[in-house]
Amino acid sequence: MRRLFRRPLKEGRQRAHNGDPVRFARLVDRLGAPFLGVVGPMTIGAWAAAVLGIAHGLGRAELILWLAVGQAAVTASYVYSLAELTD
Repeated sequence: MRRLFRRPLKEGRQRAHNGDPVRFARLVDRLGAPFLGVVGPMTIGAWAAAVLGIAHGLGRAELILWLAVGQAAVTASYVYSLAELTD
């Protein structure tokens, strides 16, 4: 379980001018697929999050699982909002 939340920095990772990894790379390296899978559908959409995750080198099966969890949360919030509006 610890592996999901701690990813080592790879050698070829893009770095900013001061030597620190760029912000997105730092977040994905630290939090991995759970971060991108849950936050991605809420912010940039599931397709864009999937493309970014694959481009960043995350595992496909793990990314698909977390994207499904994130998309389920977004869909549940839409259904709840519609139910509240129609009362």
